[in-house]
Amino acid sequence: MQTIAMKFLELRFCRLEMNFAISNKPNNLKVKWNPDTGYLNKAYKQVKSLNLSTNKNIKNTVCSFNGGYTEQRTALCLLLYKHDLWTNENCSKIFVANTDCLKNTHKINKHIQSLGQKNIKQFLKHKNNIEGKTVDYLHRASVQKSIMDNTFINVIGGPGDEHPAISPYVDEKILMPIINRSLWIMCSTSGWYAYLEKHYGFKLFHDVIDYKFDSIVDWEDRLLHIMDQLVQLDGLSRSKQHEIYEQQKEIIDYNYSHLVSRQWANLN
Repeated sequence: MQTIAMKFLELRFCRLEMNFAISNKPNNLKVKWNPDTGYLNKAYKQVKSLNLSTNKNIKNTVCSFNGGYTEQRTALCLLLYKHDLWTNENCSKIFVANTDCLKNTHKINKHIQSLGQKNIKQFLKHKNNIEGKTVDYLHRASVQKSIMDNTFINVIGGPGDEHPAISPYVDEKILMPIINRSLWIMCSTSGWYAYLEKHYGFKLFHDVIDYKFDSIVDWEDRLLHIMDQLVQLDGLSRSKQHEIYEQQKEIIDYNYSHLVSRQWANLN
C-alpha cells in the first residue's frame, strides 16, 4: 500500500508548477517552475509596456507599500515608524493588527519599546491604503511613480519566513521599483538576494547597500540590520542621496531593460 501511495504522489505531482522553490522536497516530487503563472507574470504583463520617465526630486528617504498582514511586514512598518522613516504620504499598509502579533518578536519588541504601548497600538490600528482597492498593476505603477520620484529608496516587505518549507522566491513586488526606475531594498527570506542574482539575473546596488544581512538566518536580526542601513542612508543630505541615485542609473536602467525583455524567465 505504501508503494502504491508513493507512486500516486509521483504521478499526481510530476507536472506540479509553481513560481517558488520548495526545500527538502521528496525525491519523487518533481517541481517545474513555470514563469507564465502566478502574480509575477500577471504583474509583468500589465507593466511591461511602461516606459516611465524619472523626475527625481528627493524629499523623503523611504517609501514603502505593504499589502496583507504578516508578522514580518508588521515589524517592518513599526521599525520605519520608530525611526521617523514612515510618512503617510509615502508609506502604506492595508491591514490592521493588535499587539498580540508582536508576542514572538522579542528583538523587535525591545527595539521599538521606546515608542510606548499607546503609540504602538495606535499605529497597528491605523490602515492606510494610498493605492486604493484595485489590483490593477498599471494603476499601482502610476500611483507609486509620483511617490518614488520624491523618495530615495523603496523598501519592500516581501515574502517572509512564516512558511519554512518555502525557500527564497521572487514575486510581483520586485516589479514596481524596477519599472519605476527606483532604488529598492527587499525585506525577505535569507538568501533572497543571492537567489535573485543567480536565477533571475538582476543586478544589485552593492555600492549603496551592504548585503551581508542576506546570510543572516534569524529574520529579526536580518530586519534590524536592514534598518540600520536605512537609518544611515537617511542621515545623508538630499543632494547626496540624489548624487547616489544618479551614480546607480546604469544598474537601474539595466534592471529595467532586463525586466521588460523577460530574460529573467529564461535564466531560472
